[in-house]
Amino acid sequence: MAWEATFNAIGDWAAIIDTDHRILRVNRAFAQNFSKTAAELEGKLFFEIIKNGEEFDVESTLRKAMDAGQPAVVEIFESSLGKYLEIAAYPIFDEQGVSYTCVALIKDVTERKKLEQVKSEFINTVSHELRTPLTTIREVVSQFLDGILGAVSPEQKDFLSITLEDIDRLTRIISSLLDISKIEAKKVDLRREVVDMAALVKSVAVSFSPSFKDRGLDIKTSFSREKIEVYVDRDKVIQVFTNLVGNALKFTDEGFVELYVEDKGDQGVECRVTDTGRGIAEEDISKVFGKFQQFGRVYGPGEKGTGLGLSIAQGIVELHNGKIWVESQPGAGTKFIFTLPIYTTQEMIHDSVERKIALARKEEKSISVFVFKLDAYDKIEQRYTKEKAREIFSSVCHGLERSVRIGELVMPKGQDEIIILEEIGKQYIACVTARLKKVIKESILEFNEVDEIDFSYCSATFPDDAKDAQGLFEQARLCFVNEKEIRLSKDIVIVDDDPAVLATLRRAFGVFGYKNITEAGDGNELLEKLRDGIPDLIVLDMKMPHMNGYEVIGRLKEDVRTKDIPIIIMSGYKVEYDQISEYIKKKAIPVMGKPVDMEQLKKFVNHLL
Repeated sequence: MAWEATFNAIGDWAAIIDTDHRILRVNRAFAQNFSKTAAELEGKLFFEIIKNGEEFDVESTLRKAMDAGQPAVVEIFESSLGKYLEIAAYPIFDEQGVSYTCVALIKDVTERKKLEQVKSEFINTVSHELRTPLTTIREVVSQFLDGILGAVSPEQKDFLSITLEDIDRLTRIISSLLDISKIEAKKVDLRREVVDMAALVKSVAVSFSPSFKDRGLDIKTSFSREKIEVYVDRDKVIQVFTNLVGNALKFTDEGFVELYVEDKGDQGVECRVTDTGRGIAEEDISKVFGKFQQFGRVYGPGEKGTGLGLSIAQGIVELHNGKIWVESQPGAGTKFIFTLPIYTTQEMIHDSVERKIALARKEEKSISVFVFKLDAYDKIEQRYTKEKAREIFSSVCHGLERSVRIGELVMPKGQDEIIILEEIGKQYIACVTARLKKVIKESILEFNEVDEIDFSYCSATFPDDAKDAQGLFEQARLCFVNEKEIRLSKDIVIVDDDPAVLATLRRAFGVFGYKNITEAGDGNELLEKLRDGIPDLIVLDMKMPHMNGYEVIGRLKEDVRTKDIPIIIMSGYKVEYDQISEYIKKKAIPVMGKPVDMEQLKKFVNHLL
């Protein structure tokens, strides 16, 4: 067949892969590189053949091509061959536009990677070796210029000032070289977050204001909307604007520079830096973003650039999957334009998880994802109001954000779901889940008219459960559990010497939906029951014969098995806090008087369990 002849004539390795990531066909080049026949490779999992110790990179690349229907590229080190490979996966669609397989084209990029590594190591070594002596030289020159090391003449000051400026310029060149090296080597770690571009641009303009004022120029800002949120690396985007504005300042003798940001909906956000400067000749437009390119440079004293700023700006924009270009005419000013894509909430969450996983992989750590979902959100809206439902969800989100610890990330999704990332292993899942559940319940308790809101939760851990973000979420959602169902099955012990009180409370707990209720007539009976098992909650009367509530609490807190059991104190008398230790007071044991307010009791129990 003609297509098979063409397929085998391709110089790169080529494989056709099905939706289960199994090889359907390979070309001659692919088979020869593994010293196998095509028949021996067909039917095997693709990442069983392409071995690199990081098969999740290969798997996520194929998954993107298959599931998202988008081309995807990844570079890996193939350990069995000892080669660096570039794998590009391209989806194949059926007549309905559904991707049902993909073609993987593989290039051997070992020589290129080696050259890049040599270049990167050279630049890093030279740059770091230069920085130390430059720092020393600058400090010495500064001390001479400031007169610390003795008096200097006006002529000496002029020469020392020129020397200091050139040292600073050399330092900037070194920093720019390092930036370019990292961008080209794809070693820049973008730390994306939701950023208000309007506020960011205003801060850049303020930082440049003194320089513009000194030159007799104006710097302006304008926006299509008051607030324009984009998912970007804040510091890197500031660097892009700084490079573009600094460039405009150098080549503008009169007039102004304007920074404009426009929200273009699905097309993304467009940013423009426009000046009334000298402009760029048509023949130089195509060279603008090249390294060490400088156009319209005026020789003599004054600010000199490195010729790397625009190249760095282009690299940063492209790392964000954006585009940058320039429009200019000699004598009519210049306009640099760049775009940044808009991400959905789902894409932002996926990116955040992937970045956390990549970092955990490098540091050989674990990452756990927790998903909390307010169940039947539409019913909450019906029971209260849409505004109240949104207020409850917002309160839960803020409560979790206030409680975050180092390495923890809280990400709202939609109007009823919250994703939390935590740098912990599987052994800490139960402990963290309990803490997060408590925060959610406390947030709901802030609304006096709301007794309880059903919510479900699940979790999964990298690398135990999955090796990429999508797999982690898929695995987590397989084990969703309802908080109320779990809570209503927990064990509660009521301790009181009055049979009527015990009967009343048992009926009340039955109405609340709790199934496992036991009773104890006094403290001694409770301690006997605790030998058979530890309950999840104790409701405790304080005035009892044989052993009162104060002694019971003391004994419970002295025993490592029982010290963390939640307790609700229930007493018809004033509780004598001086009989309770400081340790117990800090546990914030809720106290209820008799007769019992059943709605208040329900809230306490829901919260503690």
